[in-house]
Amino acid sequence: MKSPRFWSRVFVYDMMSTKMSERKIILLVAGVILASFAYSLYYRAVPASDAQAYNLIAQNLVSGRGYVEDSQNSLTPEKDEAIIRVGPGYQFFLAIIYALFGQHLWIVWLMHAILRGMSAFLLHRLSLIISPGHKTAALVAAGIFGFWPDLIVVNGLLLTETLFLFLLISASYVSAKLLRETSWIRSIVAGVLWGVAILTRPTALFPLAIIAGLLAWKSAYKQVLVLTVVAGLCVAPWSIFVTKRFGSFILTTTVGGYDLWVGNNPDARGGFEKIPEIQEARARYHSVELDKIGKKKYFKFLVSDPLAFTELQIRKTALYFSLLRPTGFWFHLGDRPLERAVTTVASFLWTACFFIGGLAGAYMLFRGNAWWSPQMMMIFFALAQVAAVVPLIVETRYRYSLYPFLALFAAHVFMQYKISRTALAVSFAFLLFWTGYDFVAHAGEIVGKIHIILSL
Repeated sequence: MKSPRFWSRVFVYDMMSTKMSERKIILLVAGVILASFAYSLYYRAVPASDAQAYNLIAQNLVSGRGYVEDSQNSLTPEKDEAIIRVGPGYQFFLAIIYALFGQHLWIVWLMHAILRGMSAFLLHRLSLIISPGHKTAALVAAGIFGFWPDLIVVNGLLLTETLFLFLLISASYVSAKLLRETSWIRSIVAGVLWGVAILTRPTALFPLAIIAGLLAWKSAYKQVLVLTVVAGLCVAPWSIFVTKRFGSFILTTTVGGYDLWVGNNPDARGGFEKIPEIQEARARYHSVELDKIGKKKYFKFLVSDPLAFTELQIRKTALYFSLLRPTGFWFHLGDRPLERAVTTVASFLWTACFFIGGLAGAYMLFRGNAWWSPQMMMIFFALAQVAAVVPLIVETRYRYSLYPFLALFAAHVFMQYKISRTALAVSFAFLLFWTGYDFVAHAGEIVGKIHIILSL
């Protein structure tokens, strides 16, 4: 029998170990915030394209002109493009910042950096649920995510990704705890987080359906009801408002039909390429009409040329998983060729390493856990990110929502004493296939970008 002195030593050791672990995650979070904010301050990127649109919408909200991109359309919102943009969650987030602190971009960058730090912290906590007792793996997961070059870059841009990733990780963390041990409070909190996430990006509907289905499998019907009703109550006011305003049912915005058409037409190549017909339609029709036309064009293409449609979905899958699609070609790096090259190479190395490790980790978790476990739920959530993007449009930043899950899975596989060679081989072969397909399908585009990077 162990002596009291022995158990007291064990207790002291555990307490010191816990304090050391907490100190490390606090320092890591501080590092993420500092790195993200410093990058934004250094480049001071001027909002352009989608970022400029979100910026204008937020300014008009604060000025009382309503949810419009062009202030001249405040009385005729059907002529405006605001409702075609993904939202309205991020636009209202910006509007709240502007209303409280004024229209200063550095404050937005600071808020983004804080959200990134909080996201890394919550991912650390989520990792402890996925890999109980593996404190080092949790730190590695938070570090992989927090210092991912792509996400540090996007911190300095007025885009939805930073806010959405925070909401996605937060909702996933609470959902994992809810699945492990049901409670009313967790159901309500998860419902609020998923509801706000849906308002930011409607793709959050997919993981919401997954957690509801898993809870139903466990016969936690009351929690399913609370979760879905609370999420619905978060989305309903906005949906009712815009539905009445435009005279047609709209869940969040009318971007769905438009994106379906842009990403699925005979001339589409998988990315955000607007053919002349789409540009003319966008200028001619208001948002609700454009949404309906887009859906009709999508189904017409699907029925009239199913082989071309299928090949396009394969091509977009290749774009999503290709290792030849790093970040680097942003507006603020256009006149900085050396820094653009460094950004691109860093993004490529990070993405390649943790795509391979992340998919290997997912493979190992899939083989070692019951499908209703929190570990499997994270795999389902990861698959939902792919399923939400590939049918529409694939751009590099559209796969950012997969990164938190890749960080979780990669940390799991890298912290194993005996790494599964089979898992790494399967992961590498999978990515090599899609990267090769991407290169064959888009050789000219890829070679052109490589030439730009090498022409310093």
